[in-house]
Amino acid sequence: MALPLLVAGITVGGIGGGDIKLTGACGLVFGFERPLAGLLMALSLLLLFHVVRQCIRKIRKLNCVAEKEQAYPLVPFLLVGMVISVFMFLQNGISKTLQKLFTFY
Repeated sequence: MALPLLVAGITVGGIGGGDIKLTGACGLVFGFERPLAGLLMALSLLLLFHVVRQCIRKIRKLNCVAEKEQAYPLVPFLLVGMVISVFMFLQNGISKTLQKLFTFY
C-alpha cells in the first residue's frame, strides 16, 4: 500500500516519511481495501483544499506576485481519509451483517 508513496518520495521528493509510515501502518492493520479508499479520499480532500484555497486567494487578490509551488502536509488529510474509510467500511459491514440476520429465507 505504501509502495507508490515510497516511489514518489524517492523520485520526486514530495512525500515525507510520515506519510509513507502512516499509510503502511494502516495497510498492515486494516488490509488493502480500506487504506486504498482512505488514500483516495485523502488525496481528493487535499485537492479540494487546494482548489478552495486558490479560489480564496484569487478573490482576495493575494496572488499578485508569482509564488513558488505550495507544499501541503499530507498526514492530516491521510488521517481524515483513513477515519472516513474505516467508518464507511464498518457501517457497510454492520448493515450487511444485520441484513443477513433479519432476512428470512
